[in-house]
Amino acid sequence: PVTSLFDTPKPEKLAHRVIELATESGDLILDSFAGSGTAGAVAHKLRRRWIMVELGDHCTTHIVPRLKQVIDGT
Repeated sequence: PVTSLFDTPKPEKLAHRVIELATESGDLILDSFAGSGTAGAVAHKLRRRWIMVELGDHCTTHIVPRLKQVIDGT
């Protein structure tokens, strides 16, 4: 499992509720400051399409492994 290096990561439950209320299946979610990838992970689980933008090294150390786990269902 991926561990977070972020002081205040977004709770998945909160992101789930916001995305579920504001979008429908198939909608596109843009997270222009992806951080640890929470919005993209939740969007994927809710069958939303997603685009995430992140410039930090944690893109490859945190986001990519996390999204691979989500896509694989692990």
